[in-house]
Amino acid sequence: MASDRNVQDAAAYDRWLTWKHGAQVRERALRSKTGFPAAADPAALKWGDQEVLEKSLALLAPRAEELVAYFYADLFRRMPSLRKLFPGDMAPQRDRLLAALLALVQTGPELAPVLEQLGRDHRKFGVQSGQYTTVGESLIASLAHFAGAAWTPQVQQAWLERYLAAVAVMKAAAAQDDAPPFWYATVIDHVICGRDVAILRVRPHRPYPYKAGQYATIESPRLPRVWRSYSIANEPRPAQPLEFHVRAVGRRGLSDVLLQSQPGDTIRLGPPRGQVTLDGTAAGTPKLFVAGGTGWSTMKSLLRQSQREAGPVVPARLLVSCRPGEPYDPDFHQLVRSVPNLSTTLVHSAQDLGAELRSPQVHPTGLDVFLSGPAEMLTSAVTLLTSAGVPRSRIHHDSLVMSA
Repeated sequence: MASDRNVQDAAAYDRWLTWKHGAQVRERALRSKTGFPAAADPAALKWGDQEVLEKSLALLAPRAEELVAYFYADLFRRMPSLRKLFPGDMAPQRDRLLAALLALVQTGPELAPVLEQLGRDHRKFGVQSGQYTTVGESLIASLAHFAGAAWTPQVQQAWLERYLAAVAVMKAAAAQDDAPPFWYATVIDHVICGRDVAILRVRPHRPYPYKAGQYATIESPRLPRVWRSYSIANEPRPAQPLEFHVRAVGRRGLSDVLLQSQPGDTIRLGPPRGQVTLDGTAAGTPKLFVAGGTGWSTMKSLLRQSQREAGPVVPARLLVSCRPGEPYDPDFHQLVRSVPNLSTTLVHSAQDLGAELRSPQVHPTGLDVFLSGPAEMLTSAVTLLTSAGVPRSRIHHDSLVMSA
């Protein structure tokens, strides 16, 4: 019965996409005739007084968890219909909001590319333009409530400008995106590797344009409104299914649900995201690929893509941090042996990984580094690599802080 419902939902969604695409084409034609700006220019927006915002955030930080709980209670009181856009378990969502507020204050306009992606990604939730106003009202009210006497007109103006600038960037990016808000996909293969990892292969119902190294957010009807990011483990090829590596965490979350999925199940995919791609890297530059756990899936797609690209064979090194007895992927050894001029090192502890990163084995200023793995591994790796002389601009990894 649930499967039939998913098929009906997918068919209705396809009809809606056809209508939506036509509406976007008409709207874009109208914009071009009227000269209406196509996108928000971050440099032209008011982002609020940085010093005022940082002082305000420092004052609010000790009560941040209370503030976020208060915010959501106020938001759902103002607009109860918004509750259906959120998962039943709000704890992860509260953590995301805290991280998002911190990032928004610390980086401001430099966060514009992430905000643009976030705006495009929010389309999958069905967020309407007017709902941003209600969210802003609840946010300002919550900040004012916990700031107390420190909430001055100057502080309110700084927060309001920062929020409105962020929303302007998000809404403009969403309006300009021709891609679907999400894709339906069918699970066609499900392989258990070890005790807690599954390799899923899914076939999107429509073409899914992405680049090697990117990731997708996934939602399962078995856990509605819960989206989580998973790296795509293969390079783009026509008619090829998408491969995802999923490790159970034992918290009855999405990864645990996906670990139990079966061929024939329908899931939803958010738009492809991520900047860990080979774009913009020189063809002749030595490369270091560093993976932790299921972060290997990102490196798997990059290595496969590098095999397909014409150009000089350059020195490359793969450094994988994994449990004893792994790598879990049956394709691992065959793939690494097939990549020309690739040296591979496996480590089984954070200490061993750190020791390897302190000596990148190639001249650090002539090296492109690609990282994928747990957040603590990324933070440590960036610190060690920059200390070893690798320019920060040559270290490529994604931050999931602002994941929708």
